[in-house]
Amino acid sequence: MFNFFSKILGYIKNLFSFTTVTPTYEPTTIEDTRSELATMQNNLAARARTATSLNNNTTTEDHIQRREQIEGMIKELGMIKGLDNISAIPVGNTVTTTITSELADFHGTSTVTMPPLTIVENNPLKAHCEKKGYNYQLIEAIMTVESNGDGFANYPGLGNYPKLRFEPHWFNKYETKQPMPFTNNGKGYSSKASETNYVAFKKAMAINKNAAIKATSFGKYQIMGFHYKKLGYTKPEDFLNAMHIPLEQDLNFIKFLEKNKILLQIISMKPEDITLDVLKKFAKSYNGSGNVETYAKKLQKAYKG
Repeated sequence: MFNFFSKILGYIKNLFSFTTVTPTYEPTTIEDTRSELATMQNNLAARARTATSLNNNTTTEDHIQRREQIEGMIKELGMIKGLDNISAIPVGNTVTTTITSELADFHGTSTVTMPPLTIVENNPLKAHCEKKGYNYQLIEAIMTVESNGDGFANYPGLGNYPKLRFEPHWFNKYETKQPMPFTNNGKGYSSKASETNYVAFKKAMAINKNAAIKATSFGKYQIMGFHYKKLGYTKPEDFLNAMHIPLEQDLNFIKFLEKNKILLQIISMKPEDITLDVLKKFAKSYNGSGNVETYAKKLQKAYKG
């Protein structure tokens, strides 16, 4: 009986004695970050399922014990959620968030609000580049030129979605029965926003989803969907699903660079060796033979800051 009341007192004490947790997570590479988060989330989910699997035969004391287990995991869950949230903001920032979680007990559902949880995370992309010897400054310049550093946009009807540009001339190569009409700018592709925006993309998705994804560039690096196999995906849709995750946009870009000898060579050069001629070479290999001079000068401007 003494043990029972001790647990009740401990239970009440725990409800009013939450302390701020300030963990620091320092990933070495992008892959390490993704793998570590997945492991933490899977382990926590398994423990949570065990802790909340109560049946009609359990006693009040059993419920209190389970409650204490869940409360301990809420703190860990807060850490996971914080790390999950941080990937959606600009790199190098600090996230402060209040975690509110519902805990099941024998009275129904109660809510515990933890104090602000601050998580400081190193930039996994920068850490990855430092380990591999890649020019992170050049990667930042590419982000700026391609998407102004933001890989997402809020599109009506799509919500928060990987930033995109639909290319109807590519779509028509994959879909010949219902091609999308477009205005040829004299270079073989469309320059009209109404023919390359999210509305055109949605129309193409309704005709042929795979063709639409392959004919569209996504994310902060604007990687074309037709590269899905090169990046290790079985289907175009798998690639698009991955591009909804900020960390995956970085990872796919790194994989894309590493599979191209010219791009890998340039991205591995010392910062002081990056000249306009080098950037022209990069532009041709990364962005195609059209507008090489213009694209290279944009990169140069972004690179020099």
